Amino acid sequence: MGMPSSGTAGGWATNTASDPDGASERAEPADAVKKRGLRTGEPVPGHTINWLFSQIPPIYTELSSAIAELPAGAFFRLDDVDPNRAPGTQIDGVTTSGSIDALAVDGRNVVVSINGGAITRYYANDLTNVVTTYTQTNAGTVIALVTTGAYVIAAYGQYVEVWDMDGVSQWVYDHGATVRDIDCDGVCVYLVGNAGTGSHEARGIQLAGASAGVEVWAYAHGAILRAVCCDGVRTYVGGDIASDGVALIGLISDTGFDATDRGGTGADDSGRAWEVSPDNAVFGIATNARELACTFGGTAPVCHLRLLAAGSGESLWDHADPDLYTAARTYGGVAIDQGRVFALVDQEQDVRAWSIRTGAEVWRTADYGVNRPVSNHLATDGSSIWLGLERDSLNPQNTVRRLSRGALVPRLWRRFSPGDRFLPMRRLAIPQEGS
Repeated sequence: MGMPSSGTAGGWATNTASDPDGASERAEPADAVKKRGLRTGEPVPGHTINWLFSQIPPIYTELSSAIAELPAGAFFRLDDVDPNRAPGTQIDGVTTSGSIDALAVDGRNVVVSINGGAITRYYANDLTNVVTTYTQTNAGTVIALVTTGAYVIAAYGQYVEVWDMDGVSQWVYDHGATVRDIDCDGVCVYLVGNAGTGSHEARGIQLAGASAGVEVWAYAHGAILRAVCCDGVRTYVGGDIASDGVALIGLISDTGFDATDRGGTGADDSGRAWEVSPDNAVFGIATNARELACTFGGTAPVCHLRLLAAGSGESLWDHADPDLYTAARTYGGVAIDQGRVFALVDQEQDVRAWSIRTGAEVWRTADYGVNRPVSNHLATDGSSIWLGLERDSLNPQNTVRRLSRGALVPRLWRRFSPGDRFLPMRRLAIPQEGS
């Protein structure tokens, strides 16, 4: 595992020639010295000590601060444990002019769509000021948002629109029918919904470059698709059960190929594509590239939260619970990070967290009684949990809330590099250790 090429630990020995005090002195020891180590009593030059310190990953208490300060590819430790704040409790929030229809986070940015208002962006470590406002080319309620750190993407009506971070629209794609969910792996935007042009329910659209906004592939499921997520290798789509009993498919992101050519796009022969037949329609899915979490209906009133292996679709554990609320949601009710699965429960008014490793419930938000605000959207950036809520007389404030995740020990992360295609969990930083 490599370390940053320049010193970053606590700012030790990071001066450059342009600094008033001059450049810091760092010199990497010869391979022979590194292999044998330092002998007892052997003098160690200051520039060697500086080099050793420069190899220690810096420790941050906020993911957004690490993303803002570190170069691409740098390693750091994230220690967001707060002994005075229980997991699931509110850290901070922001009041908007209306209810939140959709929400997206990437570790640095928080993007929300306000009902009856605009799409706005905040910095995760500063929720007091709107950074950018995004204007839709066409009218429609935003039902899904994605932020990659370079682009903001929205789904509304039958359209998908992409802006750069400064709010300049890049392209608009017309699916030809209702779009229900979107995701992006930095190469393509993936959409799902009702059967649109060509009777396809899923599509891959080129994100940027000369072919930006152009369809790369289209997939026919034969029934409504309600949720999509991706990890740079596969694109996972889920929704209503098709005539052959399939409701959850792992497609190859580059081609849209499935395991059996059931969508008419070509069968994958690498063994990477798969399909699953759950008990009922799939309403929400989220992936960390190792595992895939999904919510689906069951025998009323019981619904299911299931964790699957992302590479094969194999079920790892299944949690059946009448409090899991899926029927009214098509997006945003489940999230996953490096060690936890999160879901909206009890008519979307609470959040619960489960251990990826064991499937056991780890924590739940406090029961606020019957007059609780309704959560419309749930997201995680690996450091915190984010909620977008209804705004009404019971909840006039904090329509966007950040909750404590409840990390157990500091974790090693790597700052995302623009050349990366593989995107587990985060868009801007990638956790290197599970919890």
